[in-house]
Amino acid sequence: KGLFVKTTDGGRNWFTYGILPLKISYLTGMDFLDANTGVVITSIQDTSLSMYSTIIKTTNGGLTWDEILNIDSVYEFREIKFIDSDNIIALGWGG
Repeated sequence: KGLFVKTTDGGRNWFTYGILPLKISYLTGMDFLDANTGVVITSIQDTSLSMYSTIIKTTNGGLTWDEILNIDSVYEFREIKFIDSDNIIALGWGG
């Protein structure tokens, strides 16, 4: 199960942070536009045990996340990057 950890003292102490959707298995890439807005590439295992990628987004600094993309024809995303507040690019491959 994927999770986020956060530090507020330069890395001396870490704590779990945020609430991810329950079906998220792995977190594989992340980019933040600013302190509040970020996107994460995730992997989900479905009921047939197939893995597929999805993208989740936060607008409150990682406290909560919402799924914004689910394309089962792309098996895996590897990188994600904000171009600006309206444009995000993700790189992956499918089959």
